[in-house]
Amino acid sequence: MAESASAVIRSLRDRPLPSYSFDTEPEVTVAAGADGTASIEWTPDSAGSYGLQVYATTRSGIQLIPYAYTFTVD
Repeated sequence: MAESASAVIRSLRDRPLPSYSFDTEPEVTVAAGADGTASIEWTPDSAGSYGLQVYATTRSGIQLIPYAYTFTVD
């Protein structure tokens, strides 16, 4: 059984719309809290290597360069 994976998305105050996607899944936008952070819970179907893309969108709607993370679930 795969372990639960958790990702924390940090958004600066001038980037209030954090979003993310895992591997080939569609992009999802999440609400940031008053402190500028957002977090999600995600559990993969199986053990293995996974990719996470994190995006920040400015108030004017410009999506900034994504941050890419790779991690392994045993």
